[in-house]
Order: sequence, then structure tokens, then C-alpha cells
Amino acid sequence: MRYLFLLLFNSVWVFSFSQQNDIEGKRDFTKLKPGMSEKQIIKCIGDPERIENFFTIKAGSNDTTVFWHYKNNYTLFITNHYLQFIERNYSQILVRLQDWADPRNKDSLKVIYSK
Repeated sequence: MRYLFLLLFNSVWVFSFSQQNDIEGKRDFTKLKPGMSEKQIIKCIGDPERIENFFTIKAGSNDTTVFWHYKNNYTLFITNHYLQFIERNYSQILVRLQDWADPRNKDSLKVIYSK
């Protein structure tokens, strides 16, 4: 009985590990298109490595944007649960956020930090 349990445990572990490696190998960011839903993105390239602890709200609307990060330095801008665009350079993201959050910008946004 013990051997059967060990065999089953090892089989499940190897299967789950191989599935994770398949997702890693299939991360083809060229397949992503603006307007894809979060579910489509996850199906295409897998879960993000990290989600920023802040989101933005565009002034005069309820449009919220979250930022998903992946290991290869890609950052996805997800607005209202749909892909808006992809940025490869994190410093460029910070420049964009500063520009967008400037109160003198007519299309300004608010940065909201979550806990």
C-alpha cells in the first residue's frame, strides 16, 4: 500500500511539474493582442510572476488598470480585465505613470495603492 501511495504521489508531482514547464516553454508574447481578456492571457502565457500592489484609475471614469509582470521583463497593462498594451521596459512604465499622474495632464489618472 505504501508503495502504491508513493508511486501515485510521484506520478502526480512529475505530471504537474511537466505541465508547468510546458507553460514556461509556450510563453509566446507575440500571440497577445490588445483586447484579450485576462483568462485568454493566462491560457496563452500563464499566470503573471507578480502583480503590482497599485492600480490606476483614469480621471472622470471608472477604468482601472493593473500591471502584470513576467520573468522576461514584460509588463502587461490590463484595463478593466482586458489587455491594453505590453511594455518591455520597466523604467518606461514609470515615466508613463508620472506623465499620466501629472495633474496638469487633462487625461490624468489616480494611483491607488492596495494593502
